[in-house]
Amino acid sequence: MTRPNSRSLIRSILLFTALSSLALPAAASSDDTWKEFVADVQTACLAGAKDMIEDAKAVVDPVGSENYGLAILTGKAKGADATVSHICVYDKKTKAVELGSELAGDTLKVEIPGSTQP
Repeated sequence: MTRPNSRSLIRSILLFTALSSLALPAAASSDDTWKEFVADVQTACLAGAKDMIEDAKAVVDPVGSENYGLAILTGKAKGADATVSHICVYDKKTKAVELGSELAGDTLKVEIPGSTQP
């Protein structure tokens, strides 16, 4: 077995150091990117549900799937006295939203921390 020469070892260390330093800024900006993504999904989904739910609240999956942002919206059904929820799907490419059908409060119960209402 041969020992690596010092030039090869130094080259490997420099390459590792360079690649490691590139990963740090990417991780920091990634957090900001995901926060922005969650805000975009929340805004789009709540806008899409404005005609169906009064005082809607959203719980957003912080990453979603490969192609879609996902959220559960809940609140008082428009024109009724019932609590309802809808699943919202946000297309990451087109930014379009689609809402699933109404889920009654006895079918799905969503509790949002810090909220006295669903």
